[in-house]
Amino acid sequence: MRQPGDPVRLRRLFWDGPEAATGDMLVTRTGRRRYLVLEVRGPLLDCVVVGAEARPETTAKVFEWTWSRRSRAAERGRGHKAKDKE
Repeated sequence: MRQPGDPVRLRRLFWDGPEAATGDMLVTRTGRRRYLVLEVRGPLLDCVVVGAEARPETTAKVFEWTWSRRSRAAERGRGHKAKDKE
């Protein structure tokens, strides 16, 4: 699990409503994970992890972020470095 201050790049599959912009915040359903949006480039969101107690600036919008299901390739270990078998 990433720590507050760590950079993270998120990819959105779809967006319902107004687009996120720099300075907006993404919050997971549980509210335990929060991300501050640094840059929006098409479907990619460059963010930084912030603590659960962090509050957005008064002009920032807060969006609920929902994780999508992992792909079957990721579930089978493809796309990741495989460990050498001994």
